[in-house]
Parts: sequence; C-alpha cells; structure tokens
Amino acid sequence: MSITQTYVCVIDTQYVCIDGILNARHITNRGKGVPPEFKQKGTAMHLEGAVIKEQGQTFAVVVVKRHVTNNRHEASSAIQSFSRCFPGMPIVLMSQDSRGVPTYFGRRDIANFLSGVPTSAIPWERYTFN
Repeated sequence: MSITQTYVCVIDTQYVCIDGILNARHITNRGKGVPPEFKQKGTAMHLEGAVIKEQGQTFAVVVVKRHVTNNRHEASSAIQSFSRCFPGMPIVLMSQDSRGVPTYFGRRDIANFLSGVPTSAIPWERYTFN
C-alpha cells in the first residue's frame, strides 16, 4: 500500500486526525459512541492493536471502526476507554477505509509518525482484556 498524499485535520491542540485520502472531510457526530462491549464489566474485550517503542516513546495503536476516527467525541471517548488497557501510554486510534488507507487519531507527533509507516510494518497483535 502506498499513500500518495496525507491530509492532516487538526482536531484540537492535543489530538489530530491523519487521513490518507486526497480530499478533506468533516468530522461529524454520528452518535455511535464506544461499542457496548467496551463498557460492559465482567466480559472479555478483544481488540487489535500494537505497542510500539520508538525514539524513547512507548505508545499504543488500537484498531477501531472508521466512524470512531471520523468523530472527535467518539475518538476521545475511545482513547479514554482504552487507556485502562494500556496504562500510562499515549494511545492512537487507527481505522481504514474500504481501500485499506489508514486514518490515525491521537497525539499529533505520534499520528504524524505513524502516517509514514506502512501498516504492514506495525507489529499488530490481538489483545484480550477482562
């Protein structure tokens, strides 16, 4: 996969959405929220993600559905929820469109770094949390 152009959409001073599509898009509220399985207690939560150590920084990347990275409120809520799974680590969310082009939502420096890394080079794992 190659990304010919990356669009950077500044969400706020703390988070940024990096999108590998050619056209700008609006972040809209679709009212989906964090999936209920992430909120239920006593059930196992499965997720695809990676813990990466790069340039002295350890951070987590979590795969989410596209509507999550398209919505600032949902993305921020998801990051907060996932922080229990990866304590003390900055978290970046990653979704892909139908062509496999990734979108990253999270800290600007990490999202910018990830936008230059092929998704096949990320050490993806399946995590289970109780």
